[in-house]
Amino acid sequence: MSHSYRLLAAAALCALAACAQADPLRAGRLTLDIKIDGTGTTQSGKASATVKTAETIHMAFTLLAGSPEPTNRLDLVANPPTAPQPIANVQAKNLNRDQQKAVMEKGQKALQACGQDVACMQRVAMQMTQDTSTWQPAMPAAPQGEDRYLTFAAAMPSDCKPAFSATVRDITEGTHNDVQGLVPFSQKALADYKGNNNDLPILCAGMLVLDLKTNRIWYAGNVPAPRGRATFIEGTHTVSDTPNAELALNRDAMKWALQQLNGNTRSGKARTTLKAPLSLAGGHKGENTVNVEASWYFDGK
Repeated sequence: MSHSYRLLAAAALCALAACAQADPLRAGRLTLDIKIDGTGTTQSGKASATVKTAETIHMAFTLLAGSPEPTNRLDLVANPPTAPQPIANVQAKNLNRDQQKAVMEKGQKALQACGQDVACMQRVAMQMTQDTSTWQPAMPAAPQGEDRYLTFAAAMPSDCKPAFSATVRDITEGTHNDVQGLVPFSQKALADYKGNNNDLPILCAGMLVLDLKTNRIWYAGNVPAPRGRATFIEGTHTVSDTPNAELALNRDAMKWALQQLNGNTRSGKARTTLKAPLSLAGGHKGENTVNVEASWYFDGK
């Protein structure tokens, strides 16, 4: 399940339960640092290529919570959605699990279409509240009355104080087959990026749950895309040179890093090595090996 999907579902549930509470709001700041580096090789007949990945990501932001509650809104394993049940004075929709999923995927697409527009994200969440208003969420796994979960949710930029920076040094060099023989090529994505008002608000629209009993956290949110220079050179000819392109971070590495924030301790470090098939234009096939390190700290309480 994608993080956008989980964030959207959580936002709808949050609105249903009136996350904004009368008690004084508590602030919690999450800091996450990710380092990705790796090398891959590909082959296509006599042609070959080497792929080098080097990326670092730093992000930090503050979210706000009200009073503790008995339900962990982001732990879908412990609190899976149940079949739809009627709610007082409302005609329940008899949707099966696949139909519920379709509704949520529709909402996810609407959320993605919002881009960095926080107001748009809020409108989508409100619409999801209406669309899911007849769905009965599962009872919490914790005993009734044990208010152990703090739900930290979206904050205005003045409270959120978002920070984001990234470095990217992704370089692919090699040869490809041509009627005239092997032709050298290089493709580069280079960036030393700092977030701005166009992309930082996306961090402030996240959600994080803290289990006060175990000091574990669950996080759902999106990561801004860094911008930098993207070039493609074939032989001696520059095919493309985009100085302010949106660059894609290594998808598998980022997925693994963000997974460390779900059910883990509020502060920690983790590392792993990922291997995945690698495909490039021109029939290049091979394997990519990527080392990933993640460190995080959440100070909410």
